[in-house]
Amino acid sequence: MSKKNKKTVDEIQFDNEFLKLKMQAETGAQIKTFGDKLPPEIENIFLKNIMNFEQQFRCAKRITIRELFGSETFISYRKITKENFANEIKNVLTVYNKYNINVDCCAEVDNKVFYRFLTEELLENETYEKQTKGWTTNFIYEEFHPNDKLDISDLLRHFVYDLFDKNTENMDFKMHVHTNFTRNNGVILGKPIATDKIYNFRNAFDKIVDAKADIISIENTKLKGTINANIYYKAYVNKKPLIMEGNATFKVRKDKNGYWNISGINMPGLVI
Repeated sequence: MSKKNKKTVDEIQFDNEFLKLKMQAETGAQIKTFGDKLPPEIENIFLKNIMNFEQQFRCAKRITIRELFGSETFISYRKITKENFANEIKNVLTVYNKYNINVDCCAEVDNKVFYRFLTEELLENETYEKQTKGWTTNFIYEEFHPNDKLDISDLLRHFVYDLFDKNTENMDFKMHVHTNFTRNNGVILGKPIATDKIYNFRNAFDKIVDAKADIISIENTKLKGTINANIYYKAYVNKKPLIMEGNATFKVRKDKNGYWNISGINMPGLVI
């Protein structure tokens, strides 16, 4: 474009707002950039790149990973000795990586089980026929085979973090608290009251530092369970430190969507 026809800053900014509205109308995307910190010319390039990517994404044909791999073949798990599964898994993952596909586990999985997952089950999952440059597809074993103990452990980690973080709003606790939160005596308290009590506990202190929870054991069925842990935290009241530590018990239950929630608490400083 010649200097004579070069768009003004106002015209580029108008184009940018138009592109944002167009993407919102077509995809529902809410595009937020850096406002005045980002030059309009750079923002324009950024928005056009997003639109180009969205266009490719919408038009891309989906096929199974088996179809994507074409002539790639894998040794049957029946022909692999126990000692060789680890090496064969590396070989299979190399093939996946060649097609920009990453596969990982969050917890330890038996090598034979993971090999079969890679060479049988996952091959039937769909991906995009054409791989966009710089784009990767990622799979986690636990997305296909949930690990309850891992999910329960993650729940406690997030709950303890939010519990002792003074910057966390009350609303965040609703992600962790079960609808039928129950007192230790068996009386159902419910989510709103339990959430308020947890929030009031945290606000009773000026600040809480050095908090940690070390899990001792997790016992669970398909729908409910119990976490035994050691809790430690240092709470300040009127600038005076108060050390709280000892054994804690957390009851957990699955909600209607299959996610684990806290359904009971008995820990140093907080018994509901």
